[in-house]
Amino acid sequence: MTQQLDKKKMSLGEYVKAFRKLQHLSLLDFANRAHISKPYAQILEGTNPTTGTGGVPSIIVAKGLANAMYLTLDDIYELTMNGADQLSARSLRQVPKSTFVDVYSDLLHLGDAAYCVSELAVPNECIRARKRHYAFVIQDNSMEGYGLKKGGIAIIGAGKVTIKDGEIGVFDVNGTAYIRKYEVGEGGTVTLKADNPDFEDIVVTDPESMEVIGILDSVYMNLHQ
Repeated sequence: MTQQLDKKKMSLGEYVKAFRKLQHLSLLDFANRAHISKPYAQILEGTNPTTGTGGVPSIIVAKGLANAMYLTLDDIYELTMNGADQLSARSLRQVPKSTFVDVYSDLLHLGDAAYCVSELAVPNECIRARKRHYAFVIQDNSMEGYGLKKGGIAIIGAGKVTIKDGEIGVFDVNGTAYIRKYEVGEGGTVTLKADNPDFEDIVVTDPESMEVIGILDSVYMNLHQ
């Protein structure tokens, strides 16, 4: 049995619609970013006139909605079951303008749809002014001292980038991808340094063997949580 909502409170569907309008997203755009169908988004925003809610979303749908709107799963279920008033208004005012970035499972295949596993809403203040951004699933703990832990999500600025001494980047060295700190030593020797004693530093003896894939912008440790 679904709980009757207080008519003064904002339902999940009303929150979705308000968020979507604030972000200037079409219904289809929001549906794609929340990984739901457009018809489901229409039902969600329409709400059930009897209960004031479009129903309780599944865990998969709830995760997609939470990620798309900068909310937690608890927020989604609170909106679904009880609605919200001041919380909704405050949250909507604080929503940052965002860029939606594709998340890839393989650093050597950024931009290849076959390796795209999800999409992440990233506040614009967390990314640099570049034309292209990618996100990827971190595969090891070689840079855990910088907060890049296995299973987390990292955002990089890609394209024509010039990496500076001391910056963390993603590198293709002889066909293998690495996340490392870029350091230039005496005589211009380049070392890609790990921040974990269990992983080796990489000394680049042949500049032609290394390509800079991108420069780290930010880290999201727990996608959808």
